[in-house]
Amino acid sequence: MSSVHPQSSAGSAPVRSVVAPACLGTILVTDDEPGIRQSLCLFLGRLGYHVVEAATADAAVELLDHHRFDLVLSDIALPGSNTGLDLLAAVKQRSPETDVILMTGHMDLDFAINALKRGAADYFKKPFLFDELKHAVQRSIERRRLLEKARELERLQARHDALKGVQREFMVSLAGMIDAKSPYTRAHSERVGVYSRAFGEKLGISTRELKIVTTGGRLHDLGKLGTPDSIINKPGRLDAAEWEIVRQHPICGAELLQPIAMMRPYVPIVRSHHENWDGSGYPDKLAGEQIPLTVQIVKIADYYDAITSDRPYRKPMTLREACATLEGECGRAFPEPLVRSFVELLQVAPWQSRDAVGDSIEPVEPVGA
Repeated sequence: MSSVHPQSSAGSAPVRSVVAPACLGTILVTDDEPGIRQSLCLFLGRLGYHVVEAATADAAVELLDHHRFDLVLSDIALPGSNTGLDLLAAVKQRSPETDVILMTGHMDLDFAINALKRGAADYFKKPFLFDELKHAVQRSIERRRLLEKARELERLQARHDALKGVQREFMVSLAGMIDAKSPYTRAHSERVGVYSRAFGEKLGISTRELKIVTTGGRLHDLGKLGTPDSIINKPGRLDAAEWEIVRQHPICGAELLQPIAMMRPYVPIVRSHHENWDGSGYPDKLAGEQIPLTVQIVKIADYYDAITSDRPYRKPMTLREACATLEGECGRAFPEPLVRSFVELLQVAPWQSRDAVGDSIEPVEPVGA
């Protein structure tokens, strides 16, 4: 299909466009010789390009101001005061990523160097082989497509980074709410995150799993936001009814996170950090390998911090007492190899080192969200 545009305001020759059935890109062809313009339009149109033609640089510039082109193919010698090199400058000023291929009947080395310095993608001496022109056009169009894809990826990455920033702020706020729930649990979840990360590093888990156990450690007690302060801060032992309320916090926390796609990687830790290796835990009576390793890591870290922290109903254990208590839970709450590895970690206590990695909340991508 071809269409004829009205003359430009500068009184230049009419411009014409040829639209290919399957458009691979839009090319502006500028040449003052009608036969050359027609030949190029027909040739490029058959290759699958939408071709717009202009007889002068002024007409081409006017088109540039109103249309988007993937490539400009121009003769150097054009009628009027502006040449193909002037058109090249106009293209680069308006759309730096658009390639310009120049054609001339009188080409020497100085011309080629000058054209390339000014930003030309390629150049041809008339008469030229259409097959060579075809490959040059394909290279330029593909370059334009790759640049567009790169920019789109940059935009997507920027949006992704912004979203992760919002996610992190959200999770930090959640963790802060947990820590503020009680003076006895303040900083508990932060320490669990630090211990979990150090333990995960010792066990050699993946980078993604390290992020999950670190942030999961911070969020594991999220469900306690719904537990009455009178129960959390009670100085004595809980009665049966109060204990039943406390046992609901893993379910409450998991139900809070489940509808939020970005929080789903942490749901297993929040829901299952009170499951026992022998199946005697809660809320789902999971046992053995049914309990994910990430959950077991946080569970041990949580247990250790709980028994070595001050509570309204008891004093903290010493390191030796804590190690003995952990070993006494082998086969019931924890698998023996994990306890043995964690006790080894306690002898080193990397979180006390000046070079230790502090608390880190970093979102991870949900899988299958």
